[in-house]
Amino acid sequence: MKAGDVVRVALPQSDGQHKPRPAVLVAAFPPFGDWLVVGISGSLGLAVPDLDIVIDRGHPSFDMARLGFPGVIRLGHAYVVPVT
Repeated sequence: MKAGDVVRVALPQSDGQHKPRPAVLVAAFPPFGDWLVVGISGSLGLAVPDLDIVIDRGHPSFDMARLGFPGVIRLGHAYVVPVT
């Protein structure tokens, strides 16, 4: 795994539960192996202008992300997740 990869990780939801969601790996935290990730949402209407990144079919990274749907990289939703 490397920064920029799109992975599925259990991210916290508004109801306190954790749900497997697509996320972008941002940075590793050695020596523990935890990762800083930002979640990806399929709800384009949640995009915060001048903050979030919309990845749609016209975006140069759309195919590389392998999402299969347009998404919003939610930079305001960053989490540290352990690698198991």
